[in-house]
Amino acid sequence: MNMQWLDWSIVIAVMGIVILTGIYTKRYVQGVADYLSANRCAGRYLLTVAQGMSGLSAASLVANYEKFFQAGFPAYWWQQMLLPVSMIIAVTGFIAYRFRETRALTMAQFFEVRYGRSFRVFSGMVCWFSGIMNYGIFPGVTARLLIHLCGLPTSFTVYGMSIATFPVVMLIMIGIALYLALAGGQIALLVTDFIQGQFSLIVLIGITIFLLISFEWTTIMEALKAVPQNESMLNPYSQSDIKDFSVQFFIMLAVLRFYNFMGWQGSQGYFSSARNPHEAKMAGILSVWRSIVTEFTMVMAPVIAFVVLHHVAFSSDASLIQGALDAIGDPQTRIQMRTPMVIAHIFPVGMIGFFVALVIAAAVSTDDTYLHSWGSIFVQDVLLPFKKKKLSAQQHLKWLRWSVVGTAVFAFMFSMLFPLKDFILMYFQITGTIFLGGGGSVIIGGLYWKRGTAAGAWTAMSSGCVLALLSVILRTWWDVIPGMLSIAPQYPLNGMQASFGISAICVLLYVVVSLLTYKQPFNMEKMLHRGEYAVAGDHLAVHERPSLIWRILGVSKEYSLADKIIASGVTGYALLWVVLFATGATLNASMQISDNVWGQFWYFFTIAITTISFITVIWYVIGGCRDLAVMFRLLRQDGREDAADDGSVS
Repeated sequence: MNMQWLDWSIVIAVMGIVILTGIYTKRYVQGVADYLSANRCAGRYLLTVAQGMSGLSAASLVANYEKFFQAGFPAYWWQQMLLPVSMIIAVTGFIAYRFRETRALTMAQFFEVRYGRSFRVFSGMVCWFSGIMNYGIFPGVTARLLIHLCGLPTSFTVYGMSIATFPVVMLIMIGIALYLALAGGQIALLVTDFIQGQFSLIVLIGITIFLLISFEWTTIMEALKAVPQNESMLNPYSQSDIKDFSVQFFIMLAVLRFYNFMGWQGSQGYFSSARNPHEAKMAGILSVWRSIVTEFTMVMAPVIAFVVLHHVAFSSDASLIQGALDAIGDPQTRIQMRTPMVIAHIFPVGMIGFFVALVIAAAVSTDDTYLHSWGSIFVQDVLLPFKKKKLSAQQHLKWLRWSVVGTAVFAFMFSMLFPLKDFILMYFQITGTIFLGGGGSVIIGGLYWKRGTAAGAWTAMSSGCVLALLSVILRTWWDVIPGMLSIAPQYPLNGMQASFGISAICVLLYVVVSLLTYKQPFNMEKMLHRGEYAVAGDHLAVHERPSLIWRILGVSKEYSLADKIIASGVTGYALLWVVLFATGATLNASMQISDNVWGQFWYFFTIAITTISFITVIWYVIGGCRDLAVMFRLLRQDGREDAADDGSVS
């Protein structure tokens, strides 16, 4: 057992606060719009922190540890090529602004308005299936992580009966998340994910500082420089032999970041929770800045894990840790547990408790969001379109909650039975492509291209679904399908490569089929509630018209001076990385930059990001608390609930 009484006390205290907060929010759920989107009362900072935390699952934490353990600091370097993409998306309000203008509660509701009811049902089924397949491994990964991290036994005895620990841990974790999703719906998720998000960021910063203090940078450098040639853990331009997380992986990821933006519906409640379109847009900009901080705080732990397992100074520690890893039967689980097992070995009492609390918070925040999202999508976009008689608000809420319970049961059973044979990030990518392969073109085309047609949408969505499912089947069961081993020892495409190729095919099909079947332009003004269809309060054009430079940066009349400063800061940081990329590529082409120089760069960059992280935490706490006060004030107003606002299309 790695946990002491102090560690367990920290975990219990953190989760106690989260559960009590969830109980408090239950009183504010009066109708369907409350349960699905907090009645559209969330501000930018609340959305930024809560939605960011909803994506930081325990499975994602392990996935990032896998990535950085294999590719080191260069993986973060190449990951930053996503920054210009994220910056463009954020400052222009790409998709987010227009989707909020539609006032749809789910993406498939927008699909019904744009492409018809039958496509809503079909896309809802595809989206839901893709989502539960993707989410199905989360409880299992979380349970294994907690068992090995806490040093729990594989089984325990109750009244003479031996009970496996794995399903019990899954039940406890799913149970906490399920309660929050059932009790307060999206209101509970916003508040509890905000609390967990700020706590998690503080813990991640603390871990980075602890590791920097505990390990000499010269020792870290010695271990990282000792890797084979072309597998550098320091120099991003010397990684040609790294197979899965090379520069090609991040180039494809950058393209798909643009194509799939807001396509993934695992946190769909956040897409419709903003007070107005401008708040949704500003939340996107602030999220880019928060991701800069969050992503780097996950680099140091796997890098230090690599050092401990490979540097001669830690040979005795490495021997103990490797012995514990060798005792894990499944090879993929063994890979996943490398960094957590090192953490469990080197962290002192108290810090283990904070890290376990972080893991549990990350798991709960994503589990409750995913349970809420996939359960809601099944009801809103698969069942209700077939219902001829409108449900009362209470009946509707009951359907939603039972669907959430069903999603939890499926995830539990899937994690018990499914054999994961790939890196977690690769599995995420290809299962998400079941919907996202065609979903990206359907969403972008539907919001921005008046010539996009239902036939084009049907073709893209169905093709993406079939191709992605085929890829999942081949990747998982390649070795048992007759004749496949004679072709290759394993499926030749990883999840990212398959996803990229499928998405490209779907874009082509959407455009070609739409052009062949186009008859008349779609009424975009009506769908986006503009002009004569405008809804009072949705647009806040209260400032002067910005100059041409500001308009190029996506700044509209709704921007205040503070909004312009925030947008400029994010844009400036993204442009800084463009300069760094250009400088690094130029210097590397003209003269080989030594590992010592790269090591110094990463040292100073780590110090700088850690400092920025402290400032960001304080800034977002103040803004988030203000947004919470405003949201609760709006939710306390009498007569605010519109019974007709339930996600149906009249």
